[in-house]
Amino acid sequence: MADIAAYFRGQDRLHAHWSAVLGDDLLTVPYESLVDDPETWMRRIIAHAGLEWEDGVRDFHKTERAVTTASFAQVRKPMYASSKEAWKRYRGGQATPIWIAQMSDSKVKPVPRADENLSNPMWVNNAVFYLSDKNGIPGLFRYGVNDGSVTECVKGEGFDMKSANAGPGAIVVEKLGSIWLYDLNKKTFTNVPIDVKGDFPEVRPAFKDLRPYMEDLSISPSGQRIAVAARGFVMTVPASKGDAHILGEEQGVHRRSVAWSPDGKTVAFITDAEGKQQLSLFDPNTNKERHVELGESPSQYTLEGWSPDSKMIAYTDVRNILWIVDVASGKNTRIDQAIYTDPQLAMAPKWSPDSKWIAYGRDLKSHLQSIFLYSLESGKSTEITDGLANAKSPIFDRDGKHLYFFASTNTGQGTSWLDLSSFNAPLSTSNVYAVVLRKDLPNPLQPQSDEEPTAPATPPQRPGTPPTPPKFGIDLDGIESRIITLPMASASYVGLEPGPAGTFFAIAQGPRATAVSPSGPSTVSKFSLA
Repeated sequence: MADIAAYFRGQDRLHAHWSAVLGDDLLTVPYESLVDDPETWMRRIIAHAGLEWEDGVRDFHKTERAVTTASFAQVRKPMYASSKEAWKRYRGGQATPIWIAQMSDSKVKPVPRADENLSNPMWVNNAVFYLSDKNGIPGLFRYGVNDGSVTECVKGEGFDMKSANAGPGAIVVEKLGSIWLYDLNKKTFTNVPIDVKGDFPEVRPAFKDLRPYMEDLSISPSGQRIAVAARGFVMTVPASKGDAHILGEEQGVHRRSVAWSPDGKTVAFITDAEGKQQLSLFDPNTNKERHVELGESPSQYTLEGWSPDSKMIAYTDVRNILWIVDVASGKNTRIDQAIYTDPQLAMAPKWSPDSKWIAYGRDLKSHLQSIFLYSLESGKSTEITDGLANAKSPIFDRDGKHLYFFASTNTGQGTSWLDLSSFNAPLSTSNVYAVVLRKDLPNPLQPQSDEEPTAPATPPQRPGTPPTPPKFGIDLDGIESRIITLPMASASYVGLEPGPAGTFFAIAQGPRATAVSPSGPSTVSKFSLA
């Protein structure tokens, strides 16, 4: 009961606060008034929201649409008033009386009542004032000790009187988080205007430890510095020597989603400096910043990564659309759009080594994800998996020959994160697969045999000669037949990351007891084709 009382008291105070802040912009709808005169209040609510009236608002119970919620019986009948103030009319054995005790002979007598609740007794001269819900809503009453008379001083109307206390010449009453005075001589009931000036220490300038607030990290190409976003600021931090450098010190700007370009010249992040989210391209050497409009603005955006040639950036928005933006021209190109909004699903786009392809995962109508390849030259996306497994996290090998991803064939109901049926599949596992990108490349797992070469050996390169970049290309024709299962244990994989050429790292979470239980320790495995 104490918790319930504290909750309602807090609600009253919260309503009083927003009433003072918003004034006429806040419409308070008393439940009793709504059920007594539904259409009048419905029209008032619709008008307050700036909407046009429709008869369907009043006749909601006549709808023919399917209703599958627990309240299906209630929405099939008009608004009713049978529950009006039922919670206030408690008249059971625990309804509270008020007693007057005679100290000389220890006799007691009750203040006259039927079965209503009396509270907050106050002795004023030869009378006892108190709160009573005799007429439903608690009001202020007076009991004459000498003549036994009961008088209603202030009628209970609107919101409840919560508490009362007597003072010199007046009784102070709390009502809806506000203070009222009942003048004992004038018999008037007036509101006390109170204006509290808060100190608001949370908005004062102060030094903050940013470690708990770091949102994004991006390592520079050399690994000597890290770009970090924290509390709306972006800064670069040294790995060992030097100081942190803030990239733009303007206050009141939210900066996040950091990505350092592969050529090391630009730190990209999302900023709302101009009132909407844009791409910021910041040169850490000159401290020059340029803003670029993003696709279908305004929206909320997340940077997914630079192309290896530092000319383009892939990003996603809150509408589940995958985009790329040309850094030089600012041109945005829409790649694809996911079907469902699901925090467990991510497109996770990855650039090919030649910056001409993007591999990403996208959900299907079945809620399973499939792997797609997008060609910047043709402007087309191609699905390379069959859609019968839940495929995620595609990455390109740095050798330019292979693409890796993991896929689960036992996800089942676990794909529907918002459905309680996902509790039935807390331990779905995946296997890791490799895609041979070109027709002329061999299966990397085919048996090998050391034989005596018959052709002359290739002469070694001269010292100082830069290594020849690996040839890159993708043959889409027949690519599904070049998907092979890698010899790795089935596990609850959550991500893949490329390593040196011919290797990658796989991250797997530990087992869980239920779909919402914390997992056991995560593991990181390295796989090598060598």
